[in-house]
Amino acid sequence: MSAYPIVSSKYLNEAGSRGLFRLGRKTRDASELPKAGAHEALVYRVQGRHVVDKGQLGRDSDVVVGASHVSVVDVSAGVPVTVSLTMPSAEASNFTVQVTFACTVIDPARVVRENIRADAAILAYLRRDQKLVHLGLPYRMTELNAVRREVHARIRAYAEVKPPDVQGMQVVLDGVEVLTPDELASFQKARWEARRDHVLETEKRGYSHEQESVQEEHQRRMEARKRRDRHEAAGEDQEAEQAATLRDSRHKRMLRAEEMEFAQREVEQAMAAFGDDPLKALIYAQRQGEINIKELAGKMSADLERQDEYRREQLALDRADERQEVEWSREREREDREDRNRAREAAREDKRLKREAEREDRRLRRQDAQVEREAVRAELERLRQEEREDRHKQMEVNVELVGELAKRGHLDMVDMQPERLVEKISGLEPNSLGGGRHRQLPAEEEQAALEGRPNDAKASGDGGLESDEPIDIDVEVNEEDD
Repeated sequence: MSAYPIVSSKYLNEAGSRGLFRLGRKTRDASELPKAGAHEALVYRVQGRHVVDKGQLGRDSDVVVGASHVSVVDVSAGVPVTVSLTMPSAEASNFTVQVTFACTVIDPARVVRENIRADAAILAYLRRDQKLVHLGLPYRMTELNAVRREVHARIRAYAEVKPPDVQGMQVVLDGVEVLTPDELASFQKARWEARRDHVLETEKRGYSHEQESVQEEHQRRMEARKRRDRHEAAGEDQEAEQAATLRDSRHKRMLRAEEMEFAQREVEQAMAAFGDDPLKALIYAQRQGEINIKELAGKMSADLERQDEYRREQLALDRADERQEVEWSREREREDREDRNRAREAAREDKRLKREAEREDRRLRRQDAQVEREAVRAELERLRQEEREDRHKQMEVNVELVGELAKRGHLDMVDMQPERLVEKISGLEPNSLGGGRHRQLPAEEEQAALEGRPNDAKASGDGGLESDEPIDIDVEVNEEDD
């Protein structure tokens, strides 16, 4: 695009004659002439004149035959031409500004005659604004957005008040862009990566803490369950041991009861046989030759005493069994109460830990919300300050332009007071010069920003400097010759 609008240029030799003995009409061979596209025009230089051929001249035309040079000119409409400017910053680096203009060739012959190069002409036009290249001096590389607003406003105002005048071409401002420096892009990328790593690390610690809490709670429940199982197993073992002891005791008592019953049956049989008559017993014993009467009487007395002692022992054993049963029952009830108390204590401890965790979570959320609201307030204050500074700087640029126009005498052709011209350029209401208008954020917009909610209001348009609408200067110009 650096060769725009002259695509190519070629020197032509003298045309030769055709026909027998070269006596025919002069014409040029097709290989001598360049090929022109549908959006291009040929410009011939003939004896100091420049003639435009839009496809109507033949190879034997006097213009084509007598031409010494031919040029191919791009006559497309609205061809974008981008030029780059470097502006020094407050640091040891430069801002790169790319300005794009839409160019259209309206006089190809004049373009070739003046040897116009669109990029060089536009670059020279921009450099004539002495203050443009110094706009970045007060700013550091991190203040790129402020530089963009400054440069955008300056170039648009400059192009509106003093449009570019390129011979044979119509040039209109199309766009302004301030490129992001590589070191700033690397810095922003590194900062974003550090912030991302911090967020991931914070979330990872939160997940780990939550997992540890869940594992601790699960461990507590398992320990409580194991304690209950061990206690129940010990109780079952004790009950089984007590039951075995009781069965053994009952079995022994049963054996003793059977022995006593057997002895009692023998005594009853003897008593049935002899009755209460000692004589029968003496006679029987005497006949049997086992004992004498005195021994039999002593034995009968001893048997009666043994029966009484057996009944007393049986009664004492029954009472001891009853007392043992009562003690075991009380022991089981006491252990059951202790188990229930331990279970309630474990449940209260779990609830207490859970409430403490919930209170800590609520405190952290409130702290995070407070930090976020303070950040939003700081951002809103910064945006308001930037907007005030942008308007003030825009006013200074407009006033400087009007002063420059007045110095050069351009205001003599304008039927308007300087104050009204400044008001037209700046887009402010009457009686607002010097102070500007400060756009106050509505209460609902500020509240929505503080709470992090989306705002339904228009995001742009009220007083912004980033508008692509050209400045409309509606003035009446007296007709004078330049």
